[in-house]
Amino acid sequence: MEDFHSQADRLRAAMEEITGSISGISGAVDGAVADVTGVADSTRILVEDLGNLVANEVFSPEGGGERAVRLGLEHLRRQAKHLILVGNEIFSDGEAWQGEMAAYLRLLAQAQAACAAWSGAAGAVICGIPLWQKRPKESWFEELIKEAEPP
Repeated sequence: MEDFHSQADRLRAAMEEITGSISGISGAVDGAVADVTGVADSTRILVEDLGNLVANEVFSPEGGGERAVRLGLEHLRRQAKHLILVGNEIFSDGEAWQGEMAAYLRLLAQAQAACAAWSGAAGAVICGIPLWQKRPKESWFEELIKEAEPP
């Protein structure tokens, strides 16, 4: 029985050492990334489902609600030169939602409107046709559109 306890103690000590190493590596990576400059000038971030992101913050027990949505989007906005957000069609289902669902839809609508307000381009895709409400004349945008168009 003593062999078992000594092996368990050695295993526990090894696991603690590994945990400490992982924590140290994680801290080093965080520190290195924090010191990188110019990343935002060359980064593209795609948020493919803004509705899901908002739902996670609203309905998940770990979610942070409206404030977390706002701060998270601001954080993403500062991290990338090109932030591409894909929203959802809302308020078109003919339902008169109440309670939590109504609050979620309002928050999603506010998030989408805020993103459109500070974005360089905003539009909707209806039946596969992009309809731009806001379209810059900058060359980077034209390059993105060409990349996204089917051959």
